[in-house]
Amino acid sequence: MRSDRTEFARRTQDHKSRQLTAEVLRQVLAPRHHALIASSARQAAALRESEFLQHSSAYADAVGREITASGLVTQRVMIEGLSWRLPVDAASSGELSNRIVRKGWLPLEDILAVRELAVGMAMIDVGANIGTTSIPRVVLGDFAYVYAAEPDPANYECLVDNVTANGLQGFVLPDRVAIGAANGKATLRRKTQIGGHHLVSTASRPLDISVPIQTLDSWAARIGIDLASVTFVKVDTQGWEAHVLRGAARLLAHNHIAWQIEFSPRMLEQAGSSSADLLELAESHFTHFIDLRARVTPRSKPISQIREAVASLERRFTDLLFYNAGPR
Repeated sequence: MRSDRTEFARRTQDHKSRQLTAEVLRQVLAPRHHALIASSARQAAALRESEFLQHSSAYADAVGREITASGLVTQRVMIEGLSWRLPVDAASSGELSNRIVRKGWLPLEDILAVRELAVGMAMIDVGANIGTTSIPRVVLGDFAYVYAAEPDPANYECLVDNVTANGLQGFVLPDRVAIGAANGKATLRRKTQIGGHHLVSTASRPLDISVPIQTLDSWAARIGIDLASVTFVKVDTQGWEAHVLRGAARLLAHNHIAWQIEFSPRMLEQAGSSSADLLELAESHFTHFIDLRARVTPRSKPISQIREAVASLERRFTDLLFYNAGPR
């Protein structure tokens, strides 16, 4: 008779063999893309885009405009049948643009990591960059459509181009805006890599620019987002995550929505908040969390254990998935 340890090992191996892999998602990107743009879903997408054009002046200005008219120097790469345009930056080994151009990288493993909760009608992507999350999400069928917020002008132009080049108008709805705790103007510190731009309190460097900023609640109201249709929000704002949550009381009141939030003590402090600020907000609005970079069992833990779970991070970072189990 097998020992308990042997049986556990067998069950673990069986479980791993049944798990989806990023390679499987990569293999189905092209056929799923062809099926989506040939489907009747395009009719509803066309109506959504028509409405979105009325609410987003940035999108209306960007659609149909030659990207070279802005003087932006870009590069294009094909990954599994999808066309990607991105700004030419000071790419170095390991940086986002280098991984996309040289290795054909897309965040498919990150998509798999949250798939228990990251499916539904609509998603909100805060800090959408050039669309490497939003576009695969709709192509793979995780969401019918995605609202995407990206403040950097160069990234935004490429995001819009990636939507239109792949025939995904109305499936991904991108607006050029920063998301924070107040409405008005903010300072975006532009870096030499496309993934490093972040908001700062005051302009002090040559690459700093002024960008529009809204609370998530105000932006959702302006764009006309039906919050009941949203099941997932991803927030990757280089330390501005606590500010985003402070401006999202209406969204947070919808306890069916799961949130993926980057958690970096160092970047939170640089943004004028702290780990304690973000954790306090999380404890007030969610019942459970998953540390997406931790290899622990069980994956899901009650929110009462969140401080203990992240205490060892110190200056490093992780991604946290927050959700509510049952009515609050």
